[in-house]
Amino acid sequence: CTLVVDDHMLYVASRNRFRAIWRPLFKLLLTRTVCGAASAIVPVTDETARYLVEVYGVPKDKLTVILLAASTDDFFPSREKRQAKRSAMGLADTDKLFLYTGKMEPIKNPIVALYAARRLRDMGYSFRFAFVGRADPTYLANMRKYVSENQLEELVTFYDAVPTCELADYFNAADVAVWPTNCTMSSLEAMACGCPVILADLPINCER
Repeated sequence: CTLVVDDHMLYVASRNRFRAIWRPLFKLLLTRTVCGAASAIVPVTDETARYLVEVYGVPKDKLTVILLAASTDDFFPSREKRQAKRSAMGLADTDKLFLYTGKMEPIKNPIVALYAARRLRDMGYSFRFAFVGRADPTYLANMRKYVSENQLEELVTFYDAVPTCELADYFNAADVAVWPTNCTMSSLEAMACGCPVILADLPINCER
């Protein structure tokens, strides 16, 4: 039996307040158990590989980096998808659409994009902003409250989560995709659709 272990850990995700306790335990588990049993350990980014070596003490020769990617069978530029989705969203050809996809929760903190939207509105820019994804109810309520208090209702629309196969329609419809504070696989999918992205200045985002 061949055991292959993949790992997605990033420094930006290492925020647990008990990390001083957990890290030695994970290091003990990885170096003695997983490393001994695994034929290969596959970090999905260069940063993940550094994390495994520096934090968990995994030997470099046990690591094989295989970068995450987007399927270009599913994510590709399409004028037809753009026109169809923008029509369904009630957008005119001249409307500029910003898009956020993914979880709406504190760790992703997409409300930061609303702060930027308010400033752009106040500076006289014309645009629309769509948020697509599963939302923590309390966090979504705070986002909606901010929209209401700052008179952004005509500019901002919230959509429920959609199957991955439908995300390409949104990325094609958008003029810019935005993830303001964290990282996401969706940035690769957006770029595969030809959609420019705005990302937080994090090593993993620069790498991608």
